[in-house]
Amino acid sequence: MWEEFMVSVQNISLYKTEERRILVTVTIPAGTPKNLTNAVITYVVNNADGTEFFRKEGADITIEDAVNGVFSFLLDGPVDFADIISTYVFPHYCVVIDFTSIMDTVFTGYLKVIVL
Repeated sequence: MWEEFMVSVQNISLYKTEERRILVTVTIPAGTPKNLTNAVITYVVNNADGTEFFRKEGADITIEDAVNGVFSFLLDGPVDFADIISTYVFPHYCVVIDFTSIMDTVFTGYLKVIVL
C-alpha cells in the first residue's frame, strides 16, 4: 500500500576515508512530519548495474525523533567502501514502512565516493 508522499533527490559525496552521519527528516507533501514510531527504515546503495552493494537497516538506523520524522544512519567510508579503489558513483535510495504497513520512498539519488 502506498500513500501520497514527497520523494526528494539526495546526492551525497564523501571521501573514502571519511565517516559521515546522514540526518533525514521525513515529511508528507503538506509539510507535516511523518510519524516513524515502529517504522522499518532501509537505506540501500546499489552498484551501477542495479545489484545491491550494501544496505543499512535495523540497528544501523537510529530513530532520532520518531514523532517528528527524524532518523539517521552512518556512512563509514573505511568500512562501507573498503574495496573501492577509485572514485565511484553509486545509485542509492531509502524507504520507510510505517506502523500501518505503508511504504514510502524517502529519497533517491547518487552517492559519490571519492578516492584520492
